[in-house]
Amino acid sequence: MAGIVRTLLTLFFLLAALHSQAQDPTIEKRTQKQFEGLWENKKNTRRLKISFRQGYAMITDWTDRI
Repeated sequence: MAGIVRTLLTLFFLLAALHSQAQDPTIEKRTQKQFEGLWENKKNTRRLKISFRQGYAMITDWTDRI
């Protein structure tokens, strides 16, 4: 009997996890507003460009050395 209850509880939690969102939309918008754009480190001549598209973050990293 305990095995059946444990199995049913496991299935319940797995199904509940499938219907939940990974991130709250307000957190995603706040993160985009905070980090999106061009970031520079002038001392090391290093640059980062951070952009967000379709729920994914794209980070481009480069230096100005020849």
